[in-house]
Amino acid sequence: MVLLISCLACGVLAFASAVVMQFRLIGWNFLCGLPFVPEERRAMIDSRRLSRNLSVLMYAVAAVFVAGAFALHAQRVSPAFLSRAMLAVLLVALNVSWILFRACDGNEYTRAARASSTRLLLLCNALFLVALLFFSSCSASGAGTAVDPRILFAPPSDAAPYGTPVLRLDPVDGSYVIDVTLEGLDGRSVYLVKENVSSGTVHALATGSVASYSRDGITTRVAAEYRSLSDLSVLAARSAAPQTGGITRREHEGAQRFSASPPADADAYLRAADVRAADGRAAGVRAASRAAVGDGRLFWVENGDGSFVQIAATLRAQGASCDLWVANANYLASSASRTDNRLTLAQSEALAASFDAMKPRMNALFGYERGGAPGGDGGIDGEARVALLVYDIDYDYRSGQTSGVLGYFWGKDLYPDGAYGSIRSNEAELLYFDAFFADAYGDYVKTTLIHEYQHMVNYSRFSLPDSAGGLDLTVPTWYNEMLSMLAEDLVFPMLSHESETDARDSYPRNSRIPYFLANTGYFGLVGLTDWGISGDALYASYGSAYAFGAYLARNWGGVALVSSLMKGNSTGELAIAKALYDLNAENGTSFGNPTDGLDLTNFREAFRRYGEAYVFSGASRPAGLVSFSNESPYSTVDAGGTIHDYDVAGFDIWTTPNWVKHDDIPSLPYALTGPFVWVFENYPLRPYAVDIQSCEDWLRVTGDLSVTVNLPPLGSGVELYLMVR
Repeated sequence: MVLLISCLACGVLAFASAVVMQFRLIGWNFLCGLPFVPEERRAMIDSRRLSRNLSVLMYAVAAVFVAGAFALHAQRVSPAFLSRAMLAVLLVALNVSWILFRACDGNEYTRAARASSTRLLLLCNALFLVALLFFSSCSASGAGTAVDPRILFAPPSDAAPYGTPVLRLDPVDGSYVIDVTLEGLDGRSVYLVKENVSSGTVHALATGSVASYSRDGITTRVAAEYRSLSDLSVLAARSAAPQTGGITRREHEGAQRFSASPPADADAYLRAADVRAADGRAAGVRAASRAAVGDGRLFWVENGDGSFVQIAATLRAQGASCDLWVANANYLASSASRTDNRLTLAQSEALAASFDAMKPRMNALFGYERGGAPGGDGGIDGEARVALLVYDIDYDYRSGQTSGVLGYFWGKDLYPDGAYGSIRSNEAELLYFDAFFADAYGDYVKTTLIHEYQHMVNYSRFSLPDSAGGLDLTVPTWYNEMLSMLAEDLVFPMLSHESETDARDSYPRNSRIPYFLANTGYFGLVGLTDWGISGDALYASYGSAYAFGAYLARNWGGVALVSSLMKGNSTGELAIAKALYDLNAENGTSFGNPTDGLDLTNFREAFRRYGEAYVFSGASRPAGLVSFSNESPYSTVDAGGTIHDYDVAGFDIWTTPNWVKHDDIPSLPYALTGPFVWVFENYPLRPYAVDIQSCEDWLRVTGDLSVTVNLPPLGSGVELYLMVR
């Protein structure tokens, strides 16, 4: 930050000097050096030409300094490079000024005077060169040896817990450069953890850094490297990250956009209510199913180019809580293939049974869809059961298909058809599922049932207008997706599975955490509250949202916390802040009561400890610290006298695969596991993001380790911790 301000200041001063000399304002002759020339010689100097030429030089110097400042701010150049460049520019300006002055000076000088002037110029050049060499040598000093010049591949050591395993680094006596000594490490490893506890992106220069460290009597200066945001944009544009057990799951973009920005026209739902009343159904009375197995109807769906078309479907199975419709083109009773994009009667009935099995657990945990609670009116269609439609989503079937949209919920169907222009509604509480994946990968579709049903309940609870029983709130995408993946996390393990291999690969801790770990290798491509549009950023967003939800569920209240998030009247960070307060008694915590919609103190306090979960994962961890490995395997919730079991199993992120792509960082070993640990390489911290740094000299330290740290500037939102394991 000091360098950035200095560079801008030099640019402004150079520009002001140029203006003064060009227009010969007050002080121009002083800037041209004329007062230092004996009065009798001034007449022989072409002062007008000199001031004009020097002003051009100063304009050029100003442009270079301002450009350097902007390049530093955009992280196109490192601070070390800019420091050297500033000295080089000043050196060039000094020599050019000397040449210009000589060219405009018509005086005759003795040989001795000219030699003296030349020696003075050479001395100034020598001093500048010494300064340049000094900065270069400082930049060249390293921070130990690692497998890769940027990345450290080493999990935490398993030594006994250290006395103070987590040390927050704060200013000492107002100084933001502090010294810390960790004594008697006895084979433990040390990590610097940076946490951006703010809602904005923090520049790499403002995230703090290690200046030097001492181990075994040897002091090492650290020249921190700074990554640029341009690296992130290149990575974001690349292809999707590695697949989940052979399957890459995509989201339906139109449905996700609709949920993120619900229509403002509340009257549309009121019109639907009028239609129901006119149809003769008494308000508040849940209707019996109006369709029987074998009945047919038309559904509006998008074809391959995104246009709405109608397809014919038949009710193939009817569960206690669902009607399963299968597009006629995607049903074949005699099919013996699992890859022909056609369901049999047995598959249809099994899918309906899976929905029946998961729905009571979901209702006890999250609540009900619009009109779906006991005694409800059945929602927009007055139907007692949720509708499920199986068809070829996106019209992208291939027999060897390994990626696609497995299923989706689209809030448009809770409004009357025609209410929103070309977006056609089926006027039903409806979930969509892909025929090929339902045929070939039944367990993946079971997790999708859970995931998309949460979206339906979430939309009914938060996004619908007051008149339709909702809260008329905006739900951040990261928060909505976090809840859907937590639903998978808690409910899916309690269901029966077709294939234990597919079921294991479908668990979010096995299918989402690897993308979360890859995000740590993409220089923090996304923060918690970001949401990527496509490619690496999208998959990292899912991983990041699930990881934070998994951390909350395993450390701050389990099932009770997750349920509390859906039963409040807030969303996003504030909902988490309020849920933490509500569970003080159960958790033995003392979170404050959020007094208004801007009080995120509790949320930030929980996030402050998130870095602990990165480092202290696995069997060997100090008691009392948060961790992904914490668990409450069979938490229960009582819903109307029925006890439902949920799985909140712990896991070790250091043994979990990291799905960063090898073409991004070719030097990576295959079978990489755990988060990336950077060798003191700084990059921008996205909103609510965590970064781990260390080096070989900090691993398995047998004696003491002394560290000098440059703390982030006041107000940056970044906090630094030393963690010992």
